[in-house]
Amino acid sequence: MIKKHHKILTFIFLITLLFRLFFVFQTPYFSSDNAYYEVRHSEHILNNISPLIEDDLSYGGRTSLVSPIYHYFLAFFALILPDHIAFKIIPEILLASLTIIIFFITRSITKNTNAALISSFMSGFIPIVYKETINQASIFSIVLVLSFYAIFSLLNLKKHLASFIILSFLLPLLHPFSFVISVAFLMYLILISIESFKVEQLTKESIAFFIFVSVLINLIIFKRAFLESGILAVWHNLPDMLIENFFKGIDIFDIIVGIGFVPLILGIIGFVFGIFKQRKQAIYLLGGLILTLFILLFLRLITFSTGIMFLGLLLTIMSALAIEKFIAYINITKFKKFKKQIFVISFALILLSLLIPTYIQAKEVISNTINQDEVNTLLWLKSNTPKTSTILASVEEGNYITAISERKNVADTDFLLAPDRYKDVTTIFKTESLVIATQLMHKYSVDYLYVSDRALKHYGIDSIKYIGDENCFNEVYSTESTKVYRLTC
Repeated sequence: MIKKHHKILTFIFLITLLFRLFFVFQTPYFSSDNAYYEVRHSEHILNNISPLIEDDLSYGGRTSLVSPIYHYFLAFFALILPDHIAFKIIPEILLASLTIIIFFITRSITKNTNAALISSFMSGFIPIVYKETINQASIFSIVLVLSFYAIFSLLNLKKHLASFIILSFLLPLLHPFSFVISVAFLMYLILISIESFKVEQLTKESIAFFIFVSVLINLIIFKRAFLESGILAVWHNLPDMLIENFFKGIDIFDIIVGIGFVPLILGIIGFVFGIFKQRKQAIYLLGGLILTLFILLFLRLITFSTGIMFLGLLLTIMSALAIEKFIAYINITKFKKFKKQIFVISFALILLSLLIPTYIQAKEVISNTINQDEVNTLLWLKSNTPKTSTILASVEEGNYITAISERKNVADTDFLLAPDRYKDVTTIFKTESLVIATQLMHKYSVDYLYVSDRALKHYGIDSIKYIGDENCFNEVYSTESTKVYRLTC
C-alpha cells in the first residue's frame, strides 16, 4: 500500500512539473541564447553521433571546449520525442525531480516527514532556479539533480556507495561545478575535525576519492583553457566588461529576491540551530556546502546565479530544522488543539511568499524569449545568404546566428578558448563613427549586420547612428523588431 507521504510527495512533484510546463509551452522557442547553444550541440550529436568540437560557425571557426555528456543525454531523448519537445520537457522533469531528492535528504536528517514535505515543496519554487533554468535546456537541470543526489548518497553511504562512486566520475564530466562540491566536502571534513567528531573511514575514503577524481578530470578537460588563459579560466575567460555582472559577490537584496524571504529566514534559523544545538554530522556536511558557497561568492570565484541557486536549495533543506522545531513547540503548548489551522495558515504564507516572486521571475523569462519576428529574420538569413557569410549580431545573440541561421557569427557567449571580441562588437553597435564601425567589420570579414530591438535595448541605444549611410549599408530585410543590413563598402 502506498504511504500517505509518498502520495503527497508525488503531488508536489507533479505540481512543480506542471507549473514549469505551464510556462515552457507558452512559446515554441527557448528562452535564452545559451539554450540554442545546448540544442545545437545536441542536434549535432543526433545527426553525426560525434560531438561538436571543431565549430566552424562560432567566432567564424574555433575549438569548442565543452563536455558532450549532457548533449548526448538530450540527444538520446530526442530520438524518442519529436522536434524540440525533448529539449523542453526533459530538463523540466529533472528539475521537478529535485523535490523528491530534497525530501529524502531532509527526512534522513530530521526524521520528520511533515517538515521534509514542506522543504520539498519550497525547493520546487525557488525564484532564482526558474530565472536561470525555465525553458532554457540548461545543463544545470542535470547538474543540480546529480549534485544533490551525491549529497544524499554521501549521507547514506552504506546503501548508496555504488551511486556515489558513479557520481564521482559523472559530475566532473558534466560540469566544473564538481570542483566546488569537492571544496565543500573538504570544508565538511575540516568542520567536523574542529568539533572532534569521529568520521567513518568509508566516508573519508569516499570524499578523498571524489576530490581526486574531480580535480583530475577537470584538469584534463580544462588543461588547455588554463594553459592559454591562466587564472582567467576560473572566470570562464569572460571579458572584463562582463565579469562584474556575473561574478558580483554577495548582494543581500538579490539574495532575498533570488531565494525568497521565507526559505532564506527559515534556512538561516535552521542552519544556526543545527550547527549549535543538534550538532549532527549531516548538518555539518550541509553547513560546509553553505559556507563554501558564501566564501566563493564573497571572493567572486563562482557566478552569482549559480551560487544562489545551490544556496537556495540548501537553505530549503536547512529550513526543515526550523520547521521541525516549530512543530515540536506547537505540540507542547496550548496551541496544539489548533495545530491543523496553524499548519494551514503557515503553509499558505509559505505558498504566497514563494509562488508570487517565482511566477514573476518565470513570466519575465518567457516574455523575454525570442519572438516570431526575430525567428523569421534569422530563418531569412539562413535561406537568403551564402553559407560562407559572416553575420554580426550582439554577443548575446551569437548563438541565434549559429543555431537558427546556421551562419558564422563574430562572437557569442562561449568565451573559453575564444578570442576577445566583446569590446569590438560593443563598439560597432554604440559608436557614431562610420569609419570605426566599418574598419572593425572588415577586421572580422562581416557580410551582414543583424540588428534587433533586443540588441538596441541591451546596449542602451535607440538606433545605430551610422547605419543610414546608403553607400555602405543596404537594408535587405526588416520586421517590426529586426533589421538586416548588407555591408557594401
